[in-house]
Amino acid sequence: MTAAIQTIDLAVGYKSGRLKNVVLDGLNVSVRGGELVCLLGTNGTGKSTLLRTLSRVQPALGGSVTIDGVDLQQLSQIQLARRLGIVLTERPMVGALTARRLVELGRYPYWDWSGRMTARDHEVVSWAIESIGAAHLAARDTTSLSDGDRQRFMIARALAQEPSILLLDEPTAFLDVPSRVELMGLLRRLAREEQLAIVVSTHDLELALRMADTIWLVARGNKLNVGTPEDIILEGSVEEAFKAESIKFHPEERAFRLVTEARGCAVVHGDGISAILAAAVLEREGYEVVTDGRDAMRITIASGTTRWEVAIGGSHHKGDSFATLAELARSLGSTPKRSEVS
Repeated sequence: MTAAIQTIDLAVGYKSGRLKNVVLDGLNVSVRGGELVCLLGTNGTGKSTLLRTLSRVQPALGGSVTIDGVDLQQLSQIQLARRLGIVLTERPMVGALTARRLVELGRYPYWDWSGRMTARDHEVVSWAIESIGAAHLAARDTTSLSDGDRQRFMIARALAQEPSILLLDEPTAFLDVPSRVELMGLLRRLAREEQLAIVVSTHDLELALRMADTIWLVARGNKLNVGTPEDIILEGSVEEAFKAESIKFHPEERAFRLVTEARGCAVVHGDGISAILAAAVLEREGYEVVTDGRDAMRITIASGTTRWEVAIGGSHHKGDSFATLAELARSLGSTPKRSEVS
């Protein structure tokens, strides 16, 4: 099966006169239809530069890119637009168009000299809008849509090009948490159902590690690590790429924790969400939650409630809310030491 997009010894970066500023080089990666790839890395590591090079927005400094087995440089602009759709990081500014009209603009690679929409064009536009689950919003003015809905219609516009590849640069940048999750879920579904090859650059590390089929991680030293999320986590690439004195990556949780000054240790007795949230309160207040400890604070919380009892240093305390638990945690403690907070 031919890769939808493939690089061969690709080098990306910028030219300044005769000088070349190579950001990433020696890239040999590919994406197949049905695959969702998340491109991760800290700011300034070349993620956007790579996507712009893959889409021919800026020239490669070396090597080559193929689209459906054809060299990128050999494709006309119309041929490229029929194969590749792009959604950029900027907040969508689309003017006073209806949402459907915005999606219709994605049919431009198929228009004749008259620019009139054919029955086929209307059919594809309707399919693209239905694919993002937004048929009920199609008649709305785009200025009245939320950022999340506008971003979905930008994806629909790219889908209307009937591409085999979608490249998205920080599509969740201006969205709230539920909209970010919904958008990533939409991209995963489109990859599977429409057999699209999708590459999305994102700073939503934890979401990417849960959703992506493959991770492209720009590591320190301008090296691109490629693998499943689990492979990338296990080999330590995620922790190394985002290493900082104030945070620590926890592979079992696929998440980072803030490192703070700790007051001591705590043992939580209880089940379910109540115990989990009680532990979160204590961690936030600087206690290291452990499974056992002779001098540790011991908290018992009733399952499904916020009623708690704490025993520490021969004294006992009771409360009926997480707020009062936090107050107690702030008032107690021993000599500070390093710990981690969710």
